[in-house]
Amino acid sequence: MQFLWIGHQGTIVSHFAVGEVVKYANENSSELENAKKISAKLEFLDTIYDMASLTKMFTTILTLQQLERGLIGLDCAVSTCISVFTVNGKENVTILKLLTHPAGFDADPAPPLWTGYASYSARRQAIIRQGLLNQPGTTYLHPDLSFMTMQSVLEIVIGMTLDVLLERDFTGPLRMTDTFQALQQNFRLQFKEPVNFRGLSPFGERVKVHDENAWSLDGVYGHAGVFPTSMNLGIFCQMILNNGKYGNVRILESQSVDKIFTDYNTTFPGHAHGLGFVI
Repeated sequence: MQFLWIGHQGTIVSHFAVGEVVKYANENSSELENAKKISAKLEFLDTIYDMASLTKMFTTILTLQQLERGLIGLDCAVSTCISVFTVNGKENVTILKLLTHPAGFDADPAPPLWTGYASYSARRQAIIRQGLLNQPGTTYLHPDLSFMTMQSVLEIVIGMTLDVLLERDFTGPLRMTDTFQALQQNFRLQFKEPVNFRGLSPFGERVKVHDENAWSLDGVYGHAGVFPTSMNLGIFCQMILNNGKYGNVRILESQSVDKIFTDYNTTFPGHAHGLGFVI
């Protein structure tokens, strides 16, 4: 399935779903039983999709807004916002390194967040206390941990949870009314009968985020967990193309958008990266 957006004077005026679903399969590429297939009527414009790692782009927009407001700085050590972050040699990890991925983290938390922790609070603390695989600034490795940490920074600096901040400063002003994080009740009400299509795994149900670490954190996290429609994703993209503005609403200054497309990883050939975006 592909989507076509038509823009006029900086806004999206129409959009279409193009193509057909040719196969329904599970994680092993085995054809699904008819009872486990999502109804074809949902495979069009009103479908709400799990954006997985594209959630990092939403977190990036919120981060750029705080940079504009002077609440954080690219070269600020994360420990200036989260004092306990310095454990395990992380005192030289900066906001810039989180956004461009030479922070030094391994790809995922160890042990995984969905096992071995007694509570939500314990899982959040485990993220902050993770050690490093590499020295900061020496190796490019794209870890979810960077944006998990970025969420903690934003929530401490702003004083509200990421899902509330996202709606207040980004999706709300742009009237992206079909964009949610799975924790929100008004999202759940749209799908009253979750369908499991991955056997006994709890991570394969509609409505629930399919990223295991985000799932274990109630579906709200900086690296995964956002669910928009194709139209709402189109609004996001058009806002970037308009240098931070959509219609009469400005989300970012044009200088901030420039930072998305500026390569901060020139010392890592083949890994060109703006703030939060691969380029």
